[in-house]
Amino acid sequence: RGWFARALDAPHALRWIALLAVALVLATLDTGLILDDWTHRLMLDARWHHRGSVRGPWELYRFITDDADFKRISMDRGLLPWWLVPGFRLAFLRPISSLSVALDHSLFAGHPRVWHFENALWFGALARSAAAVFKVTLRRARLVALATLLVAVDHTHAMLALWVSN
Repeated sequence: RGWFARALDAPHALRWIALLAVALVLATLDTGLILDDWTHRLMLDARWHHRGSVRGPWELYRFITDDADFKRISMDRGLLPWWLVPGFRLAFLRPISSLSVALDHSLFAGHPRVWHFENALWFGALARSAAAVFKVTLRRARLVALATLLVAVDHTHAMLALWVSN
């Protein structure tokens, strides 16, 4: 039994692993906005509103609607491509995520570092949730800790904190 096995067997190993997950994604604090983050910013900015573009704070993930005027104006402004198929729609049912984004924009407008920090905390909560699932499925404490550690250190999960609207 080496130091790694003892660390995985420690009574508070899952708590430390969740904190490690948060610490690793804190590197994203200075990345600013990317991809849909900019779209949400425009959707929440009244200066960019035009017919059919106004969304409630619960529907920020409803990007393209059936409204022909919305599509025409968006194409004229360069927000949508000119070759868009007439019946195309792009919408996701994400009311809780949408309300969270709208709340962040209203409370911390212009401070994406706060949004990234919040996402880091959510990632820590995700690591703890994964541990709960692993406890049910794996049942052995060391395997649960190891599986949770692999979730926490997987570099592909950085996108969860990097992309605020994710």
